[in-house]
Amino acid sequence: MQAELASEDEVWRVEQSRQLIAALPAIAASELRPVPQSMKSYCDEPGSLTSLALRSGAAISVLSRWMNEPTARLSFDQLLDICGVERLDLAALLLGRLEKSHPGKAAVERVRTKRRLVRVDHDRVRAALTEAIQSGESVTRIAERLRVDVATLAQLKELYDKVRRETRERRAAAISARQDAVIASA
Repeated sequence: MQAELASEDEVWRVEQSRQLIAALPAIAASELRPVPQSMKSYCDEPGSLTSLALRSGAAISVLSRWMNEPTARLSFDQLLDICGVERLDLAALLLGRLEKSHPGKAAVERVRTKRRLVRVDHDRVRAALTEAIQSGESVTRIAERLRVDVATLAQLKELYDKVRRETRERRAAAISARQDAVIASA
């Protein structure tokens, strides 16, 4: 079996990881806050954050939160993708410095892909809530079946409230029936 040759991008990622490991003692001793602050200063120009997010495959809200909230974190893969598309040195970035890693070469392709959001079919949700009033299915079960969250169901307030009210009444009736049966058997 013949080994495949590594691409330039793969070699760059390995080199960045090697430099990161070599710089771990310094990174561990440094503060974390300068890292997002240095990227925030890098994105000072209007539209730079959006452009960076599009190039690196990150959500704008995730990058913005990381830059503005002290407790927010980014994954290693996301940081590596940002460094790759911007040609930055990862170890230097984690020390709060912006240094080019390979100034003459083209950007490294990102490996992460943006999460794809599935659009909600609100007509299907409405039909499921209407059907649940008759069948007795709970809003939790509907949400699981349709693969949406309960907040999406709650957007159809009247139907949502009616399904919840019916579910509560059915459960109360079942509890009452069990109690009556226990009392009758005693």
